Amino acid sequence: MTKKKKEKHEETRDEIEKEKEVLEEKEEEEKTTDKETEKKIERQITRGKKTKEEVLEKAKEPEKKEPEKERRGRREYRREAEHVEWIPKTRLGNDVLKGKYKSLEDLLMKGEIILEPEIIDYLVPELKNELIYIGGTPGKGGGARRTPTKMTARMHKSGRRFKLNAVVVVGNEDGIIGIGKSVSNEHRTAIEKALQQAKLNVIKIRRGCGSWECNCEGAHSIPFKTEGKVGSVKVVMLPTPTGVGIVAGGETKKILRLAGVKDVWVKTYGMTSTRGNLLNRINHCVLLRKDSAVEGMIRKAKDFITWGEISEKTLEKLIAKKGRKTGDKKIEGKEVKVILSKIKKAKNLREIEGFKPVFRMNPPEKGYIRIKQAYPKGALGYRGEKISELLERMM
Repeated sequence: MTKKKKEKHEETRDEIEKEKEVLEEKEEEEKTTDKETEKKIERQITRGKKTKEEVLEKAKEPEKKEPEKERRGRREYRREAEHVEWIPKTRLGNDVLKGKYKSLEDLLMKGEIILEPEIIDYLVPELKNELIYIGGTPGKGGGARRTPTKMTARMHKSGRRFKLNAVVVVGNEDGIIGIGKSVSNEHRTAIEKALQQAKLNVIKIRRGCGSWECNCEGAHSIPFKTEGKVGSVKVVMLPTPTGVGIVAGGETKKILRLAGVKDVWVKTYGMTSTRGNLLNRINHCVLLRKDSAVEGMIRKAKDFITWGEISEKTLEKLIAKKGRKTGDKKIEGKEVKVILSKIKKAKNLREIEGFKPVFRMNPPEKGYIRIKQAYPKGALGYRGEKISELLERMM
C-alpha cells in the first residue's frame, strides 16, 4: 500500500470510531432520561392515584405554548396613562362633560372655580405649554447658565435640604393664558405640578390695537399702555403697529406669544434677573363695579383678595385721602363730591376722565383677619359691609 492510501484508511477509521462514541453517548443519555421519566411517572401516580397509561397519554400530548408578552418600554406605559378616560370629581367637571359649557370663555364669564386641570384639556385641546427658566448656575468666566428649575436650600441637623421650584406657562395663542408655580424634591415632579397649577390659573386677556400709528382695530397688540410692579421689578407695556413683533426678553416673549400678543414694546426697570418674583408685595385697593366677570376674576385670586360693598362715607374718605388724578395729583375740596356723583352715574369707571380707580394703601396695623370659611370664599374672602371698617384701618 502506498502512503496516501494508508493515510486515507486511518482517517476513515478515526471517523468511524468518533461516530461510535457519539452513538454511545446518546444511548446513555436516553437511559438516564428514561429513568428520570419513570421516577416522575411514579410520583404522579402516587399523588393523583392515576394509572401508568393515563400519565403516558398526557405526556404524549403536545404542550400548549402561551403567547409571549410583548416587551414595552416606559414611554408606551406613559402614553397609556395619558389616554386614560377622564372621570370628573367635581360638579363643574360633570357639567362640562354634559355640554353645559361650550367654551372656556363661557365658564370664566360665570366665575366658576376650576379645581380639575382636565376641564381645561377638554375645553381647550390645542393648549400649549412653555417652561420659564427661573434658575441659574454660575458659569466659567462670569455669567450664569439658565436652568428650568431653581434650587433652594435650608439647613438641617443632618445637613442641607434642597428643593426645586418650577414655573410653567400655558396658552392657546388666542387670548387664553395661565401661569403656574410649584415646589418639589424632584425636577420632573416640580414641572408636572407647575403645569397642572398653570391650567387651574387660566384667564382670558384683553387684546386690541391701541397704537396711533396703526388704528387697524385688530387684536394683534394691547389696547392701551399698561404697567405692573412686583418687588423691585417694574414692567411697562406699550401698544405697537403691525409688523414690529414682540420687543422683549427671551422669557417674557414666551408668555406674550402664548397669550396671542404679536406686536408689543416692553420696558423693564429694577432687578429683572430675579425671575421668580411673582407675588406683589404692595397693597392696593381697586374700585370695581359689581359684575359677573369681575366677581369671577376676584374669586380666581381669592387667597390674596378681600372684597365687599363700600359705604358712601368710606368711599368719600378714600377719595379724599388716597384718591389721585392723572399725573399723581391729589383730589381736593369740591372735586371729591364731583367724582362721587360721576361714580354713581358711570357704568364703567374708566369713563371718568382724570380719575384713577386704584388706591395705594398701607397694610392694617393688626394685620389681616383671615376668614375660615368654605373654599369658594377663600382665605381673606368676602366681607360684605365690614370691608369699610378694614379700609378705614388701612387709611
